[in-house]
Amino acid sequence: MLRNIWKLKTVLSVCAHCVIVSVLLLWHCTTPANGLDNVALGKPAEKTEYPYTYNGLYLARFAIDGNNDTNVDNCSFSGYIMNRHLWWMVDLLQTFLVHSVQITSASYNFGLSPDEIILKNSSVYVAEGNPQNDPEFPNENSLGKLCVRVETEIGRRKTVLQPCVSPVSGRFVTVYRSKWDLILCEVEVFAQAVNASSSTVQFSMDISKGRKSLQAPPLFSRQGVRSLLECATVCVGKKGERGEVCNSLHYQRSTRDCECLQLSDLHSYKEKQEPNSRWTLATLNNGGN
Repeated sequence: MLRNIWKLKTVLSVCAHCVIVSVLLLWHCTTPANGLDNVALGKPAEKTEYPYTYNGLYLARFAIDGNNDTNVDNCSFSGYIMNRHLWWMVDLLQTFLVHSVQITSASYNFGLSPDEIILKNSSVYVAEGNPQNDPEFPNENSLGKLCVRVETEIGRRKTVLQPCVSPVSGRFVTVYRSKWDLILCEVEVFAQAVNASSSTVQFSMDISKGRKSLQAPPLFSRQGVRSLLECATVCVGKKGERGEVCNSLHYQRSTRDCECLQLSDLHSYKEKQEPNSRWTLATLNNGGN
């Protein structure tokens, strides 16, 4: 009897230990770094052109979709281009004070670089304006202020938090590597909003006539509404299937059609605006992420 009670106590003790460990691991995975949120999640992203992008694989947005899967098919891949500037960039859509960046590496890199130098000598830069507009882009001196320089290897299937040398203010975050390859399964940017608003949802709109081509920007939803204000209320804060954040809309008064979408200053998002007096294009300016 006493032996059975001792065994039961031992099992309960082990189970309790497992529960505690599990809770601690869950807390570690879900708690923002230093109390800061990942402000890159679902934001517009772009990368070095890669000619071998098959069937929608290796896209830039795969590095900001909240999926830490290290299967390379679910990662952003900028290819293997010797002696060429490799870069990946995210538009945070507003100015943040960036404190740290967390990078998850892939489980496989096609044998393009030895394991001991995976992501070694890559750097993270933060800029107020879009570096793509600089004539020197993508030279490293055009990318903004240095946040992190990775001087040691990260290795395969690793998630590594890299604190900035000092907090850097800006809107565009670029991961840069001068050669080998640039494979990023997830890039998390931990930052605080500059001039953050209160918890009350407030927004303003920059309004113009016309309609953007929907080939590049994600279209989240179409719905019928009664007014432009109702359209904005529906769209503000709306997120897409991969966490993309809505920051713009199309509204047609005659049909009361409302389209929620995401626009960016990144060059791949700069589609020609079609002159169309029936449609209103509005950019939502709110204090949220």
